[in-house]
Amino acid sequence: MLHRFFSLLLTLSLVAIPQVVVAQSIEQLFQQGNAAQDAGNFSEAEHIFRRVIQSEPNNTDAYYNLGLALYYQGKLDEAIDSYQQAIQREPNNAAAYNNLGLALQQQGKLLRQQGNSDAAIAKLNEAITEYKRSIEIDTNFVTAHNNLREAKRLAILWSNPPTIAIDDRKHLPSEEDKPLVKVFRSTVQIIAEVSEGNSIGAGWVVKREGNTVWIVTNRHVISGEQTKPPSDKIKVEFFSELPDEKRPRYDATVHQTMTFLLKQQQLAA
Repeated sequence: MLHRFFSLLLTLSLVAIPQVVVAQSIEQLFQQGNAAQDAGNFSEAEHIFRRVIQSEPNNTDAYYNLGLALYYQGKLDEAIDSYQQAIQREPNNAAAYNNLGLALQQQGKLLRQQGNSDAAIAKLNEAITEYKRSIEIDTNFVTAHNNLREAKRLAILWSNPPTIAIDDRKHLPSEEDKPLVKVFRSTVQIIAEVSEGNSIGAGWVVKREGNTVWIVTNRHVISGEQTKPPSDKIKVEFFSELPDEKRPRYDATVHQTMTFLLKQQQLAA
């Protein structure tokens, strides 16, 4: 009886060891894949996350991360399939719906560049549907709201291109109608393309010199949640009474980044 007990214990130990090794290996692969993504080595990241999926075919995070790697390589069809696989395994994955929308929207942009306007608008409408699904799951998902807003703006521009105002200063209210018009004009809207789609935030004009304007904003506005370096695709809108789709946007670049350390002061009782 004692002999049987030790035989059974040994068998269980032999079965358990590979499971522990596999679990550690998956964790290590994720670390390697994420490091490759952060370094911009998307082909390597793709290879790593495919290895994860081979070991764990139902790993939602692996499909999601694979979708990112494929998207940044321009493999949009494969990225879409990967995000759909993630959603199939986790139907309430708001981030996967958002990124699926981004991939569909990018397909629409490429179709439009090829002159296929109808197909481009159809893809854009598919993207809008996915952004809405993402927001239904997580109503506080700011990036999905931003992406939906920008997609709707593009839908108007692509369907019936309006005339964009060259000089929006002609469309400002008078100071009699809006005494704070100069204050409004000094507060700008910044739209930056980041890894999650569109980051939208406010900025403040601190200096004007000819046609050059210096604007201060928070780093997260131009970097997003996942993007570490600032975006190289930044647009700025100034206040005017023009509708959103007719308001001109101006290209902007990062002039300087600064870090401020705030020291908490002890208040006297």
